[in-house]
Amino acid sequence: MIDQLIGAINQLGYGYFFFIILVGANLTPIPDPVYIMFAGSQATSPSVQYIPAFILTYSGMMISLYLKFLIASLFSAQALALLKRPRWEKNVMKVERTIQEYGSHAIIASYFLPGMRHVMPFFLGASGMKHRHYIKVSFSFGFIWTLALFIFGSFFNTTSSYTDVIEITLAFCAISLIIYAVQRRKIRKKQQ
Repeated sequence: MIDQLIGAINQLGYGYFFFIILVGANLTPIPDPVYIMFAGSQATSPSVQYIPAFILTYSGMMISLYLKFLIASLFSAQALALLKRPRWEKNVMKVERTIQEYGSHAIIASYFLPGMRHVMPFFLGASGMKHRHYIKVSFSFGFIWTLALFIFGSFFNTTSSYTDVIEITLAFCAISLIIYAVQRRKIRKKQQ
């Protein structure tokens, strides 16, 4: 299996990292973090340079999310009509409240919620958010999020032990909780 993946990387070049994210994140039910960590684990191969592999992985993820934003902003009337269907109306109201309450922090929070990472750009594009603002917030935090998952995935190679994976997972969760708590505290101070 590993030999086949290395062969695919050698055959496709670094485009492999771009397309595995772009296609995998949109056309399969497997979550994006799995693809990003997988790309990180493959980037530790001796025939691959780590930084170009990361840049293409990051580019694939951001283009994937921006295309959703762009399509929704170009077809905003149709997108809003689709979002107002009774099936999704309750969830749309939750997203609207979240955006009104937390603003740009809602974009950041959407990276941590399964499925929301793909719904949020669609909703923001349909609701008329400026492209520049979306790119600034989403791409900057997306860089941190993708980098963390890519590095995390690089530890999943053939030399990793089970305890290494657990330690890294716990450290990643602890750091994420600390960042969330700090952001939440800032939001509460602003509201007071």
